[in-house]
Amino acid sequence: MDRYIRIVFILFLCLAAVSCASSQKIYITEVTDGKAVPGESAGYIYQLLRKANTNTYLLSKRKYCFEEMEKIAHERKRSQDVSGAATTVLLPLGIVFPRIGQPLLDTGFEKSRGEEVEKIGKVKTGRIVPCGEYEPAPNEKILIMTSETKVIKNIQSDANGVIDLTKVVSSEKNALYVNVFIEQDDSAYFVATKYIK
Repeated sequence: MDRYIRIVFILFLCLAAVSCASSQKIYITEVTDGKAVPGESAGYIYQLLRKANTNTYLLSKRKYCFEEMEKIAHERKRSQDVSGAATTVLLPLGIVFPRIGQPLLDTGFEKSRGEEVEKIGKVKTGRIVPCGEYEPAPNEKILIMTSETKVIKNIQSDANGVIDLTKVVSSEKNALYVNVFIEQDDSAYFVATKYIK
């Protein structure tokens, strides 16, 4: 019996030495997509809403942004306290002395797991998305081209974003519609075609 006890004690010391020397930690990092969020401004979209039975319109605008996708890093940590060498020592012990060796074998292979989540940045998706609601567009420079003479006339929305086309088309009685443009940075952006009374 004393011999068996000595053997168990020696094997236990071997296990302690090997496990201390060979404890392993494994880190696995996985990058996934998070939420889609608005990024930098891409400009405005304009619209004209006509007041009933008039040539008066409300000019409004809505902000659009470049969409960005959050990137999230998931770092998973797994630690294993016993190496293959320790397994070689413990496995015969578990077979010969199951009551003593098996609990040690099971304990030796217990693994601890943890996860850390971190936002690591954003990337553009290539899409342009709304990032605001429509609101009045006051004091905007507007170009009007009528269907009759094709002459471009300059007007401006008032402090409430309202434009009145009555005076613009009063001298062109045969005009059926007008093309409306927004003037920005020496360029003109088409907004809408509106039929007039």
